Amino acid sequence: FSQIAHALEKNKINDEYHENDDFYFSDEFNHIHIHDDPPEIERLEKELAISDYKMLVVDTTDMLYVDRVYNEFEKMNTIIKKLKSIANNLDMIVIGVHHTNKEGGSSEFVTMNSLKGTSNVAQKADKVIMINGKRNEMIRNVHSEKARDEGTLKISFKFDPRTFKWDYIPEFQVQVK
Repeated sequence: FSQIAHALEKNKINDEYHENDDFYFSDEFNHIHIHDDPPEIERLEKELAISDYKMLVVDTTDMLYVDRVYNEFEKMNTIIKKLKSIANNLDMIVIGVHHTNKEGGSSEFVTMNSLKGTSNVAQKADKVIMINGKRNEMIRNVHSEKARDEGTLKISFKFDPRTFKWDYIPEFQVQVK
């Protein structure tokens, strides 16, 4: 987050933290609450129910824990149903980051068929946004693969992996296959 907020490389952020006690990179995102311990899905819902959060980002969906479910397909179905329930019942935006399967990960263009695990991930989602691009190139194409009640989204960005900065490229046209 510090790299994104300040458009700096990781080593510059680290150097500043170690050299300057008065400089706080996190001030720009104090409103974001970060939990890095993957919670159990039922406990997550209970915690969110008593919060005033407006948005939940799960990075990544397969990192959530489901008590007494050991089959990966069943686990993902439970997670997706619960995230959908959280969005609806708590009037919250829920963004689930979901990776591609091995075949999709080796392709420069992914589709909903490229998603890891069960197809319920895409079926239950109101929107599916894909990010495509060649691994060693900086152009990334963002497009909606599914949108329940609006038109399609097609946007291109120049991505800088050193700073995690995404610069919009208005003149670049995305070709969705």
